[in-house]
Amino acid sequence: MQPSFELRISTMIKALAETVLPAVDPSNRAAIEQANIVVGSLRMLPEQIDFAHWFEVKESEDLTILISEIMEISPGLAASDIDAELAVSKEIASRNDVQLSEIRACNIMLRKRIDRLIDIVFADGTSEQCQAVQKRLIDLGTAQIGRERAFVAGAGFDVFPDNLLPLAKAMTA
Repeated sequence: MQPSFELRISTMIKALAETVLPAVDPSNRAAIEQANIVVGSLRMLPEQIDFAHWFEVKESEDLTILISEIMEISPGLAASDIDAELAVSKEIASRNDVQLSEIRACNIMLRKRIDRLIDIVFADGTSEQCQAVQKRLIDLGTAQIGRERAFVAGAGFDVFPDNLLPLAKAMTA
């Protein structure tokens, strides 16, 4: 039987909190601070583990939608290689046998494609096209930032914790 992530994480937290931290020289504030940051990060992992795949797939879906919308806003853009990238991205995100790192790599590729498309639209597009792309970027960014804030909320560093959504709700917002 393989120990669960939760058991292994709680064991690491206990070892750090009960053995390592008390052994650190109390005058070494930086070491104590860093150890506490590690403990805090470990405490966030159980919830993040449950949402990590969903988080990446949701981002992949949003990025492919954004690329499609930019293509609709600026119909003069060449679509052949973009269509192939979108098909690969959708296929990867839809499979359950894909490693998280593969979905992340796909998302990085999609972000690079978006960056190139934005450059083209803002260099050659009309004012209306540029404004429409800006609006979609803001909409996508708002949703993504909400998910990212919820994903790391357990760190307790959010400046506006009162308007944080629970992670499950942020994933569907």
